[in-house]
Amino acid sequence: MVFIFVFIQAWGNFFVPFILLLSTSKQPAAVSVFSFFGQHGAIAYGELAAFSILYSVPVLILYTVVAKGSGSAFALSGAMKG
Repeated sequence: MVFIFVFIQAWGNFFVPFILLLSTSKQPAAVSVFSFFGQHGAIAYGELAAFSILYSVPVLILYTVVAKGSGSAFALSGAMKG
């Protein structure tokens, strides 16, 4: 359970790599999302949407693996009555 929280926190880390890593080739995916926001409000919506889907896939895979391994889905464990 702790592994999930640590992984998601490290996967979504933005501030420290944004400040410390100056090379765009070494920046993690969370910082790369920021590059889709252009200057003067121009946003590349298509590329942003595609990258966001690819960016969320590892977290979803981790969730499904852990949910199957634990025997119940975390989100639905208290949702059913009886």
